[in-house]
Amino acid sequence: MPAGTALARHIAMCERVQRLGESAFAVDGIESQLRHWLFGLCEAVRAHAGIVALGARELRVVAGVGGAFEVGALLPQQGVAAKVLSERDLVLGAAIELDPTTPAPLRDTLAVGLPIEFAGRALGVLAIWLPAGRTWPDSELSLLRTAIIGVAQHLHSAELLARERHRGARFELIAQVARLVTEDGDRDAMLQRVADAIHTTLGYPAVDIPTIDDDDRQHLTIRVRGGHYKHVIRQVDKVPLSQGIMGAAVREARTQCVNDVGGDARYIQPPGVDPPQAELAVPIRIDGRVVGVINVESPRRFSPLDVTTIETVAEFLAGALKSVERIAQTHIITKVHERERIANDVDTNLTQQLTQIHMLADTLEATIDSDRAKAAQRCQRLRELTAKAQRDLRALLQRSRG
Repeated sequence: MPAGTALARHIAMCERVQRLGESAFAVDGIESQLRHWLFGLCEAVRAHAGIVALGARELRVVAGVGGAFEVGALLPQQGVAAKVLSERDLVLGAAIELDPTTPAPLRDTLAVGLPIEFAGRALGVLAIWLPAGRTWPDSELSLLRTAIIGVAQHLHSAELLARERHRGARFELIAQVARLVTEDGDRDAMLQRVADAIHTTLGYPAVDIPTIDDDDRQHLTIRVRGGHYKHVIRQVDKVPLSQGIMGAAVREARTQCVNDVGGDARYIQPPGVDPPQAELAVPIRIDGRVVGVINVESPRRFSPLDVTTIETVAEFLAGALKSVERIAQTHIITKVHERERIANDVDTNLTQQLTQIHMLADTLEATIDSDRAKAAQRCQRLRELTAKAQRDLRALLQRSRG
């Protein structure tokens, strides 16, 4: 390798390391910052590269550059990444020997893997594939290790800030739900507002809030959805309580947190929808009786904070639904009392009017023979009383229906 070329690459790498150290990675742009740094690294060493980050809840490729780079080359469970995570040290070797599943464009390369660590905890892996025939001098490896220290520091800082934002979003959701459940007594409208708030605030792509109807105690009826399910699934669905993760939440009256739905036979996949990574089903209980479920799905694992947040939302909903039930029962009692009063009015009015009609009818026959003019007046009076009785009865029946 010409000395001038090597020196130029050394200088380029040093500049990239210096820029990395000077730039305070904005959390919102951490992935774009990493991608930018990888581009510079790849320019310096003429290679393909990728970073997989180990967050608190998941492993995922956050950046990859190079014409032949493929995300499949950097799966955390196999190949370079898996070996680095296992040995927690530098991995150096032929790509195809380290991982037989290496994509074709990268098979004839020299694979280099380094752990990204902070305070003894693995945060991720940096993998680089050098062109065939290339070697990696110790001086360049030393520079790379220095750069990785900066990457680890920024990933750690980003993770801490993301957790704080995560926590803040949950407090915001709980406060928002507390406002939403007091707006009116329309149960389904209230549940829809809460489902939309869960999706918007926490970003869960799918939210269901099924309920148990009084006329069908064997099924969960799903009318309320948030996220993309709201647009993909339009019909009302019924899920037997004997099936699914939501059904288990009702049967056992406790939270079901499944962080790998692929390994849980209870998971029910809606038609036309890709399965999530995780499902969380929290029962809504009123006085020990399960009346519904808050069910959320996520492409990432749920944390204990996720579970606590949705359980708190379920408690708010339970109180609101109990108030709705109480209002509905009050309306029913009021209606019963009103109808009883109307029935009494009907009985009183009709009794009075029928008594008058009966008295006129008793004297009509004798009057016909003695005084035909008076008899005609009494017949007219009978017609008036009969018409009035009909009008009063119709008015009372109308009040009853109203």
